[in-house]
Amino acid sequence: MTQSQICKFYDGQHVFITGGNGFIGKILVEKLLRSTNVAIIYLLMRTKKGKDVYTRLEELLKNEIFNELKEQDADFKRRIQVIVGDNTLPNLGISISDYQTLISKVNIVFHVAATVRFQEEIKFAYDTNVGMTMAVIDLCKQMKNIKSFMYVSTAYSNCYLQNIDEVFYDNLGFDYKEVRSILNEPDGPEKLTRKILQKWPNTYSFTKALAELVIKDFANNLPTGIFRPSIVISTYKEPLEGWTDSLGGPNILVATIASGFLRFFCCDVRFVVDLVPVDMSVAALLASAWDVHQNYKQGQNNIPIYNYVSSVDNPITYDEFIKLNVMVHTERYPFNNCLWTPRATVLRRSTIVNFLLNTTYHYLPALLVDAVSVLCFKKPRMISKYRKFNTSRYQMEYFMAHEWTFTNTNVKTIWNKMNEADKAIFPFDLKPFNWILYFRNYFKGIRSYLAKEPWQNLVSARIKAKRLKIAHQLLLFIIYFIGMTIFYKILQKTIPLRDLVRYVLFERSRKKKEECLNLLIAGFNFGEVEGGT
Repeated sequence: MTQSQICKFYDGQHVFITGGNGFIGKILVEKLLRSTNVAIIYLLMRTKKGKDVYTRLEELLKNEIFNELKEQDADFKRRIQVIVGDNTLPNLGISISDYQTLISKVNIVFHVAATVRFQEEIKFAYDTNVGMTMAVIDLCKQMKNIKSFMYVSTAYSNCYLQNIDEVFYDNLGFDYKEVRSILNEPDGPEKLTRKILQKWPNTYSFTKALAELVIKDFANNLPTGIFRPSIVISTYKEPLEGWTDSLGGPNILVATIASGFLRFFCCDVRFVVDLVPVDMSVAALLASAWDVHQNYKQGQNNIPIYNYVSSVDNPITYDEFIKLNVMVHTERYPFNNCLWTPRATVLRRSTIVNFLLNTTYHYLPALLVDAVSVLCFKKPRMISKYRKFNTSRYQMEYFMAHEWTFTNTNVKTIWNKMNEADKAIFPFDLKPFNWILYFRNYFKGIRSYLAKEPWQNLVSARIKAKRLKIAHQLLLFIIYFIGMTIFYKILQKTIPLRDLVRYVLFERSRKKKEECLNLLIAGFNFGEVEGGT
């Protein structure tokens, strides 16, 4: 079999990764260690929540995604070196000795670190997503043997546009210097946030777009590429089927519906939801770094952008996504810790209906639960949980109410360059992808890795699900019966039903209709009963 060109590119290389503790970063680290012979991976990490970087590294490597790697290479930890840093400090907070090590040894850089919270405060989002990117570029410029620098952005960095190509977009209305100047003003952050939200849905997309222009202006003399994945979700196959530890995007939607917590949301089900599995995204990212190096060797100094999306070759709508998850797998693999039987009402944006359903389906039941908690001398939590969740849901619904058209020519070009060995080790072609098979493992992964539901309780979970379904149907019957009874009594006391039927079904002449209508009005005004005079 032909040797993999991409594996050969990574053989013996020193790789520097930021964001190695994140969702994409974990899979990137694991894939490099398992599928390539990289010499050393340098992970930039910081002390967090009282845990030093070495404790955090041990916790990272205990993750189940490294189990297969441990079987292949029990001593794989020797190829990982922690770099202590802090992105809020000059030179990323890296010590002088570590900084010199990176300058002299690193060949390949993956800048994955970012704050991905949609409602992040603008100053922190700027410092993390833009300021840190500038610091990484400064480091790369000093590296003596750099072969490839990849910046991981998002396909939605320019989401104010409907058509997004693999190019830079300069019409942001701001440049990074102007933004930094505004942020230094006393009321700058609030003023800037108001301006941003007139064009972007959140500070995350804006700062990622700004970071791309920083790359364009300052990394143009480096072998640089920008990787733009769309909505990154659970693994397809590697290293585990359906693995995830991210509660972002569709994952939180499916998890909250399956648990009975979320009863309705706003979405245009006709639109395409652009999803990409994280393991295939990482495979495309690794291939992109190789492609950047190949192009740079051939004298191509432009910065390529890679839109890694599914909507071009294998689109799936929100309607299909909801049916394949909520309507199929919630019954096959129910959660044991379920608040109520899983149901979800989907509607397009409507402020009034949104308010009514949110109150009826979420806040009223939450109020009852909290009232019981108070009576039992427990802390009420449900109302606060719904308030917190709704903040995230409203941000997410922007993307479920819009649709984008992407191009992915550069990604397709890479795939066509790869030999059979490359394609076997780094599969990322989404054209033959089977969504039906994927979503079965996707939902099982949500159940296992996010809801932490053991498979030993599946039988008891199914029994509980049947009981909740019966209780749900019984409750609906009672509510409908009471509602119809009240409606009938009110109608009976206000409008003569005999004349109402005659008016609607039989009277055709205008004169007769007017007579009948007057009779109805009289009945409404004086409370005549049916058949009375």
